[in-house]
Amino acid sequence: ARLGVGVGAPRRGRGRASAWACCLLPLWRWLVLAARRALLLAPLSRRPDDHYSLLERRRGLEVRVPTRRGGAAARFERIGIRDGLLTEQLCGEVVERASAAGVPWRTDRHELAATTDLELDGVEGLDAGREACAGRACGGEDGPNGGWLERLEAALDASGAIETILQDISSLYAVAREYLVLREIFLVRYSALAGHQRALPSHRDSNWFSFVVALNSTASFEGGGTCLRDAPPICVPAGCCLTFVGAQRHAAAAVTGGTRFVLAGFVDLRAPLRTRALCTRQMHAIDPRFVCSSCRAFRRPYLRANVRFLERCAGGGRRGRALLELIASRRLATAADLDLTPIEEACRRHLAGEGTALDPLMSKFVARVLERG
Repeated sequence: ARLGVGVGAPRRGRGRASAWACCLLPLWRWLVLAARRALLLAPLSRRPDDHYSLLERRRGLEVRVPTRRGGAAARFERIGIRDGLLTEQLCGEVVERASAAGVPWRTDRHELAATTDLELDGVEGLDAGREACAGRACGGEDGPNGGWLERLEAALDASGAIETILQDISSLYAVAREYLVLREIFLVRYSALAGHQRALPSHRDSNWFSFVVALNSTASFEGGGTCLRDAPPICVPAGCCLTFVGAQRHAAAAVTGGTRFVLAGFVDLRAPLRTRALCTRQMHAIDPRFVCSSCRAFRRPYLRANVRFLERCAGGGRRGRALLELIASRRLATAADLDLTPIEEACRRHLAGEGTALDPLMSKFVARVLERG
């Protein structure tokens, strides 16, 4: 009996130790695996292709490619940085007006990746924007949407900035200029203030190409920048423009101090089916999840850059009423794969004296064509 007691006690102790070991072993294995994973991933986070290096300079345009790929990078992996697109004075005026109290920033214009923004030369909510931002609070009696934002779009067009961006896209990605159509341009704010939008999560734009123009100096805010291909954020100096394929995943890094203002824009590729299919195959080679829309819609024909585009399609000699007559007769020939039916109908109705029945978008298009006549 004495032997049994003496032997039984240590066995119970060993049983408790074994139970603890069984509990701790999975935790220990998990820690080891986590440490090994961290060691394996650490070098990957510093891979050369996580950065963009200079490939060449083209008259103020820097062409950059993923470092590891070098000159062998596919055309749609390139990014462009245009130096001095906007003057320091213009950037300062926009930032001053955008920083004023009472500006009716919107957060509901984009469903998938909503930004705090204001559309330049927009149509939706035009009257509401004027009422919400009337008076000195927004730097003008006519409000931002009907006043200084529209004048800003006019200044960008008159200075050639929009056309420069479209020409850069054409040069960077070897796409004919006549296939590129400006879809939208808008002012975006990222701020570290409480309750304001600091960043934009990773997403894909529904258009092919996108651009971002910095409006304030990087010294006026902390953090921020555009993230592409999991690379460190790219922050260009004020007045410079970053161009990239918006259909690839990208994000806006969080602003941790101050406020960052940028002009962002979307450009549609309206190429014929064969050209679009070739571009799509090349995109799939570098991004298997890329999705190409076959949409032919002419989103904002009233934008000045798009009106100029239609004038060039008409041979450059048709403006104003003559251009409306050409469009209405369906004799406007464009190389782009665009659905012109809505503007053709709008032109016919205006020439027939039914202009008052047009919707706001088409009314603005007709007015914009006539003011160029």
